[in-house]
Amino acid sequence: MKKKFQTSKEVAMAFCAVFSGLSLQAQFQWPEPIPSVAFQYRTLQSDFKMLDTAFRPELYGGFAFDESTSRLRLEAGNLGAPVFEPIYNPMYHAYLHWGNYPFYHNRVRQEQVLFFKVTAPLTEARYLQGYNRGQLFRIFHTQNIHSRWNFNLHWQRLNSEGFYPHMNTERSNFTISTDYCSPDKRYVFTGYYTYQRQLSNENGGLRFDTVFTQNTRRDRPLVPVKFREGRSVSSIQEAYFQHRYSLISAISDSDETGRKYSSVTGIGHRMYYSGEKYQYIKSHRPDDTLYFRDFYYSFEKTDDSTAFIFFRNEAFLFAELSKNAYAEAGAGFQHSLHGGRFHSRYFSQFRLYGDVSWKLNRLLLTAGISHHPVGEASGTSSLQAAASIFWFKHYSAKAYIKNSVEAPHTFFVLHLSNLTAWNRTFSYIRYREMGGTVELPIVGTLEAKAWINQGLLFIGDDLRPVQHQGPISIAQFQWRTEYRPAKFLTYRHRITNQQISDREVLRLPQWAAEADVFAKFSLFRGNLSVIAGVGGMYVSRFKAMGYTPVLGTFYLANSGLIGNTFIADAFMHFQIKNAVITVRYENATAGWLTPFNYFAAAGYPVADPFLRVGILWRFFN
Repeated sequence: MKKKFQTSKEVAMAFCAVFSGLSLQAQFQWPEPIPSVAFQYRTLQSDFKMLDTAFRPELYGGFAFDESTSRLRLEAGNLGAPVFEPIYNPMYHAYLHWGNYPFYHNRVRQEQVLFFKVTAPLTEARYLQGYNRGQLFRIFHTQNIHSRWNFNLHWQRLNSEGFYPHMNTERSNFTISTDYCSPDKRYVFTGYYTYQRQLSNENGGLRFDTVFTQNTRRDRPLVPVKFREGRSVSSIQEAYFQHRYSLISAISDSDETGRKYSSVTGIGHRMYYSGEKYQYIKSHRPDDTLYFRDFYYSFEKTDDSTAFIFFRNEAFLFAELSKNAYAEAGAGFQHSLHGGRFHSRYFSQFRLYGDVSWKLNRLLLTAGISHHPVGEASGTSSLQAAASIFWFKHYSAKAYIKNSVEAPHTFFVLHLSNLTAWNRTFSYIRYREMGGTVELPIVGTLEAKAWINQGLLFIGDDLRPVQHQGPISIAQFQWRTEYRPAKFLTYRHRITNQQISDREVLRLPQWAAEADVFAKFSLFRGNLSVIAGVGGMYVSRFKAMGYTPVLGTFYLANSGLIGNTFIADAFMHFQIKNAVITVRYENATAGWLTPFNYFAAAGYPVADPFLRVGILWRFFN
């Protein structure tokens, strides 16, 4: 029994860092009555903002399943496929985290769940069609049952074809969220539930890259791939709710308009549940042994699955001392269950945390701490602090620092029962991060970040976890700007430079950039609004990661260089009242202005040129 407890203790250390960030939720304050024409929304991490009803280009210019407006990502073949991020982000490049992070962009993530406050029911539908490449349909509806209670329904469905044999992705996401505030404004409830499922036909990538780079086979469905059979199925369920009740309330101060603010002290309760399942199924053929020799599987059939359940339950105290000061502290338990065909592990731990924020004139200070004093992951902690200052209307600056100690993430590679086992020799991982941002008129936003990470874990070429000995330092510099040389013309770009101490293990380009320029004008006496433009992205050369469909993740493959890639798009948008029609020709210059060198990972090219057409329609009832 003691031995079993020790084993689960070592295993349980892994999940603490992934979920420690869930504690830093923005305090909720129900907004004052808003004008009858206003629509507002917020997330768990932000306060209410006005909903954009002017249909700016950002609203309907999405490139991926999560409708991101950034083109700077390498998608392995089709919409909904694995995505490789060329710009370093600890969230995307922790390859041993549970949850198949190459598909991270295809999920409705917690920070994306929206909570609305609207004065009239709002429905939005979007349909996206890629020529012979499948469809994406999304619809959401929100309305206030009364002024203090709102609900939101969101549903997405994707069926996406790839250019090559046995490449298909089907995904569906359903989310419901709600906000409620009592008549006396003492009790506030916030919650959401989401269910997501994805089925991917996996071909293992191209057998010979030269077929693509030399463009010897234009009929892509006949290009040789590693596997013509095999699929993965993943499903995710999440539930979250938070109660807050104000015990003591008193008038504290007022602003220059005479509006009064209350100091509030109260109690709260927060619950989070996440359940994930991953399954890989494949019948092997004789020629598959060339690609499965390192997978430690039988040569007949692979049919395996694993599941992970996480549950957090905690109580907290909060104090809003004035409109400028907020503090929160809490404690709670976390329980996890990880199971496969031949193993099952259960473990629990105890967590303490605290968050504070204070605003003084134009200065905003925030800090947070999370610590596990006892339990399965004792010693794991995180500490962060940030300061922001605002000058006038167009000037601002921000600086922050973070430090965290995390348990080895090898636990998260126990995807399948007979593939990878827990390694008890791995040491704790230390992350140190600091950065700053300055916003200036005309110039735009200048941002610098630096990381010093110790003991990072990766999946090696043999598909087993390995720990990097010593520190890896990353320095990242980014320049973002938007400029209007004329009233009808807009130009914007994002340029990133990355200095990395060891590019053999952290495989990212030194340079990554994206830019677009578009013109906006009206026709037919202003009844038709048109946006026409071009955009593109570039990444410099870097060593390619491999992608394994068995684990659904990237690994350190023994591969060559990819990159030095330029991808350009041309687009037009037509707006008639509350409807927008979009036309986009993606990767337009491939094969004539740019060579066939656009890879996302070893053996996985980005999609060839194709036409995508869509419509976005809003209904204000």
